[in-house]
Amino acid sequence: MTKAGIILFEVKEYSGWLFGKGYQSHWCQVLAYGKVKHRFYNPIKQNETHIASIRHCLRHCTGANFPVYSVIVFYGNCVFRDISCIPDNTFVIKPGVLPEVMDRILRRKADAACMNEGEAIRLLREAVMNGANPQIVAQHSQMVRSITNCH
Repeated sequence: MTKAGIILFEVKEYSGWLFGKGYQSHWCQVLAYGKVKHRFYNPIKQNETHIASIRHCLRHCTGANFPVYSVIVFYGNCVFRDISCIPDNTFVIKPGVLPEVMDRILRRKADAACMNEGEAIRLLREAVMNGANPQIVAQHSQMVRSITNCH
């Protein structure tokens, strides 16, 4: 939680060329100079689900218009070949650009006033603890796999 709002990070590790649009359910990873292709669930959509959960949990202490930013960071030896149609307040980046993106978010004019900052911080800490819970992580992984396999 910052003065500009909440920043949610989704971190991915991929190699090869990456193709995708913000509105598509799946993106494509291309390896071996085009000989091998893999579909993967759109990380923007994945983080939108996380944002919806955070908004739901924080609705009584932040208000409906509290700013939330989605930052998807791709580590590894990947190249963005055609990543486009990125929604507002969403950033798809490589690690080297992270300081610039953070500065850009934190310089936003809108002050994210939280009605109950202490409660919001407590709920966010609880969410972080859930991320370390093996049972919750397994459920989350299974949900992502089911989404990927359905389309």
